[in-house]
Amino acid sequence: MLRRLARHTSVSVRHQSRNFYSNGNTRTESSLIPSAWHLAGVLFTATCLYETIGISETEASATTVRQTPVSSSATSSSSSSSVNSSNTSASFQVAAALDLKEEKEKVKLARFLREVHDVSESKRSTLLRRYTTVTSASTKTKTPRRDIKPQIVNGKISLKGVELLSLNPSHAHDLIAQLIAGESRLDRDSLVQLCKAAAIALKQDESLVDLRDKETVTVVGDLHGSLSCLRQVLRFVYMTGGAKDAEHGNDILVFNGDFVDRGPNGLEVLCTLLLLKLAYPERVYLIRGNHEDTMVSSVYGFMEELQSKYERTDRLWYELSKVFGALPLAAITNTSFIVHGGIPERDFQLEDVQSITTDERSRIATVVDPRTEHERLIEAMLWSDPQDEDGIKPNHRGTGIVFGPDISREFLKRYKLKYLIRSHQPVEKGVQTQACGDDCFVVTVFSTANYPNGEGSNNGGVVHLDKEGHCNSVEFRYIGGIDYSQTLQSILSGTAETILNYHRVLWHDAQRDDKVVESERSLEEILRSYVADKRDDLETYFRAVEDRDGLISKLQWAVAMEDVLDLKDVRWADLQSTLAPTISGGGDYIDWRMYLKKNASEVTLDALQDKQLAVLRDYKDKLMKIFEYYQKDVNSRVTKEEFEAAIQMLNRQYVPKHRRIKEPEKIFRVLDTGREGTIDVKELYAMLTESQILSLMCQTLGLKQMTVLQQNHEGLTAAFRVMDTEKKGSIDRQAFIAGVELLNKRLPNDNNLHSIDQLFNLLDIEGTGRVDINQFSQLFQAL
Repeated sequence: MLRRLARHTSVSVRHQSRNFYSNGNTRTESSLIPSAWHLAGVLFTATCLYETIGISETEASATTVRQTPVSSSATSSSSSSSVNSSNTSASFQVAAALDLKEEKEKVKLARFLREVHDVSESKRSTLLRRYTTVTSASTKTKTPRRDIKPQIVNGKISLKGVELLSLNPSHAHDLIAQLIAGESRLDRDSLVQLCKAAAIALKQDESLVDLRDKETVTVVGDLHGSLSCLRQVLRFVYMTGGAKDAEHGNDILVFNGDFVDRGPNGLEVLCTLLLLKLAYPERVYLIRGNHEDTMVSSVYGFMEELQSKYERTDRLWYELSKVFGALPLAAITNTSFIVHGGIPERDFQLEDVQSITTDERSRIATVVDPRTEHERLIEAMLWSDPQDEDGIKPNHRGTGIVFGPDISREFLKRYKLKYLIRSHQPVEKGVQTQACGDDCFVVTVFSTANYPNGEGSNNGGVVHLDKEGHCNSVEFRYIGGIDYSQTLQSILSGTAETILNYHRVLWHDAQRDDKVVESERSLEEILRSYVADKRDDLETYFRAVEDRDGLISKLQWAVAMEDVLDLKDVRWADLQSTLAPTISGGGDYIDWRMYLKKNASEVTLDALQDKQLAVLRDYKDKLMKIFEYYQKDVNSRVTKEEFEAAIQMLNRQYVPKHRRIKEPEKIFRVLDTGREGTIDVKELYAMLTESQILSLMCQTLGLKQMTVLQQNHEGLTAAFRVMDTEKKGSIDRQAFIAGVELLNKRLPNDNNLHSIDQLFNLLDIEGTGRVDINQFSQLFQAL
């Protein structure tokens, strides 16, 4: 349940102030984004399966495996190549639009964070230098003295004594099986050891990896911390026992960046890929993505994941930053250029990438807010996207460019290539192709199915480049809940009948109607939350355009959804009949009041009088006692009837007549944001406590200042963590003031935070002379 009641302090002015990473009068919507890609159940397969076990085309179609030459599925250059193409469902477009909004905010937040690091550099020798500088390490490979096997004790993997630079593939298989099953984790010293060895191994590869003499290359797109998708990909590539067959000895596997962030297992995914690289240095290549960046992964979740799994993470983060910097930037085959994002500029030359030495790129652990020509080049290579129109334009992400089919065609023809293979963007079917003319194509491959974190409805995909110059795409779906206890080697050595039956089981599960219903229902819930948050603006718009009967047209509704919600490139007309039915089936007009009533609570937070909130805050302990009377402990949930009965008892026994709460059912409706019919007691108490603090702050600072804090708390929290040089989880007055002053530099003058000393005093809840960073973050997350 979202603790939204605490937002009463700033709701009335929430659209009047900018946050420091906003281009307009809107607040960050990142809290809504992770749910935007909701789950629809699905199936996995891969081309390697056909080659290994000889499944016929008829048998393959029974599992709805799709293996397609990219040229046969390509859109023309005049049709959309983006996630919002005419071939893309309207619901996926909504999810993609929400994701893009979050991306823009995160990019600006990462830039602010780098500025904070710059300011901190003179005060802390171990911070920014750790993030941006890598001491050149010896690239000389040691000769192993003996083959020491990794040890696994109580779920902890020890690599002590293991010669990782000549890692035994069978040992790598055992470790990978443990990691992707989620059964074990590297101990802290072993993770440092793995990062050190991997950085050395990665620096053996040039910035532009030359694969032109290789027969078959498989390209895997973004994995984003998804162990389930990595597990499926590894089942059907030859990195286990089957890889030793001579006929497949020249197969190459390229992981095209974005291994971490947005998923819960970025560390395990990264460690698995590093082990593969160490075991097969000439067959596995890892290309850098925009999330292999210390600033980006600091704000997208990877740093937080690391901190949740290990203590004392400074050294670990330093070693991981060396790994990020050591990653090659692109690869080239006989037919293809492989890069994470795309073409960085109109006259892009491969020689520009080749000119970046391994030592130089290893010192670039972040390209956020680039400072040098090479940093700017790398940033654009990692962040750019294709577009439908010819030419080049600034990217909506806020970094990189968007390039047209003419730019792609000119580049490919210049180097006698056919395909630009890139990743970076979720695409609904896992692989999406744009025809650029003259037999040239841009192919986007995204390998995280149900992105992100099992919540979406997209397929995953991989791309295969063969020695004849063909490019085949494979789309796959993934279903959770299947037993994946079999080892990688046993899967690859299974019979055709065993593996085919396995896929038939997956397909049967994928066809269940309830999964489709769940996906549709979730999307409606996501949009309902979004509409509720913009209710005031929508109501203003609808009132301005309504006819004399209080109705709006279908077109007016669609325009409002696009402009007021700021979700462009979505076919709202396709969603209208489902989301906003007309007053008569198939009619032309919508009752906008009924639409808002259905999709946004008619009781706004502003409608709840402050005196009612004050009563709840002042008597929260008494309310908890009443819940105990109903045998409801702090971990319980209360129904609407129980809540109303508790309020009635509170009114009768404790609250003076002039202060009694008159509309408990309305309060319950606001609190029950998940529409579950119950409220979590523990969250209710925490919300009331936070509301009490926020109310005092609002009275002292004013609503406008509170709104600025609400909109920028994420950036301030990140800044405070940087300022916390002693890792105490709190900051003193001087560091607090420095962080706020940095924020003020990015805010319009009329939105600057004043009274910083007074704000510090209010946030120093315990009176220790320090502000607890987690408390600060949690306080404003409630807004």
